Amino acid sequence: MLYRITSSADWKQAQLQGFFTSPDLLVAGYIHSSVLSQVVDTANMFWLGREDVLILEIDGAYLRAEGIEVEVRQQWAAERGQVLNSILGSIPLAAIV
Repeated sequence: MLYRITSSADWKQAQLQGFFTSPDLLVAGYIHSSVLSQVVDTANMFWLGREDVLILEIDGAYLRAEGIEVEVRQQWAAERGQVLNSILGSIPLAAIV
């Protein structure tokens, strides 16, 4: 499973559209996601103090079955000793558990 922290406003928009997307997909070409062990660190780094957030649990196998690539990137390897999972496309609501 993959995890994405998002605002409640972005989640509401996803429900209207039928899929989740985010500004990072438009800017970087992928949606950042975490594995479970990274969620707390990610929340503390980027969402600390916000109360309008939730965590999406995403079925990576479902994404792959739908042809949506999930790529492991080494972006955080130097600073956090971890890798970053990138979802290369919008996430269908059916993939969000």
